[in-house]
Amino acid sequence: MAACSARSARQPSAADVLLGVDSASQTIGLAVTDGDRILAEQLWTVRRPASIELAPECARLLRRIGLTESELTGLALTIGPGSYSGLRIGLAFVKGLALGRGLKVVAVGTLDLLAAGQPGRAEPMLAVMHAGRGRWSVAWYKWGKRGWSSEGEPFVVDRAGLVGAVTGAAYVCGDLGPEERKALAAIPHVVVAPPELSYRRPAVLAQIGWEGLRTRKASDPLRLVPRYESA
Repeated sequence: MAACSARSARQPSAADVLLGVDSASQTIGLAVTDGDRILAEQLWTVRRPASIELAPECARLLRRIGLTESELTGLALTIGPGSYSGLRIGLAFVKGLALGRGLKVVAVGTLDLLAAGQPGRAEPMLAVMHAGRGRWSVAWYKWGKRGWSSEGEPFVVDRAGLVGAVTGAAYVCGDLGPEERKALAAIPHVVVAPPELSYRRPAVLAQIGWEGLRTRKASDPLRLVPRYESA
């Protein structure tokens, strides 16, 4: 059995350090946690292909906190939906680290990550991620005792479908431009998340990954494949 399978994954110890990698869109996120503290977090919008920036930025982030890739003991990444190239680049980078160093990997849905960073609310939440060409990947979530939980699989809509998907009280967060924000805010009983809550936090990804290691939800990196949006 592979060392990174869920069954064989050991629980993290005080010496463990996990790296979270989110490259599902033009906004790239990296974070490092030891379970009790976020040791570093970085979020930026790429101007060049992510394949050029991801590895060097990761190395720089680790150097700032006195670590190297050889000291990592776990990984978390966003597995989709998202950009075709971004997901493939992130997965290739994480697979390289995992297979080269025998690390465990926790895969997290991109919209699940966005939802996990939102405050609890009574109304349902629509998490939104731009899918390019005037389309968005969206998914509904409901707040409960364990936080936000998905109410179904992500689906793809155009601008009219995005606004039309909200027919009652709702909280909407994610990749929204000025026009989409204005149209959604005009719907009665709809709350649109402010900009600071509308992006995916890599620190949240890292902590989800840490919890995944603790509860033995790591995946075999060889079996990980991106989850692209479906029309």
